[in-house]
Amino acid sequence: MKHLNRITLVGFVASEPMLQKLGDTHVMRLKLSVQDRSTRRLVAGKTPREIFHVAAFGQAAPTQHRGIRYGDRIFVDGSGHHVEYTDRKSIKRALFEVHAHILLRLSDTLVSDATAATEEAGSADEPPASEPSEVA
Repeated sequence: MKHLNRITLVGFVASEPMLQKLGDTHVMRLKLSVQDRSTRRLVAGKTPREIFHVAAFGQAAPTQHRGIRYGDRIFVDGSGHHVEYTDRKSIKRALFEVHAHILLRLSDTLVSDATAATEEAGSADEPPASEPSEVA
């Protein structure tokens, strides 16, 4: 029953990774662009993409932050969490975030593929540096 909440993704880093420090814990956050292969249709001549928010916690986060760049192809294995936070404008927001247990860089930067993903991702507000709270 331990692996019921498990997510495995392979995609391109769609934003520069951010490193935050929460007390004694480091957190690296990034957006991951994944091709949506469930549909065979093209949207504006491109394959549809999904954007996932990914967070890596612990002492390995600073090392991962230095090794992962915008456009890199990465593998993520983790669990999904519903996170609520208050943005800079004091508006309550919620998002689905993947808490990475394993995060591996698969290839060097491929900016052309990641550029399209970033354009689709838009400029969404980033979660603040506070500890995320899970909602049951």
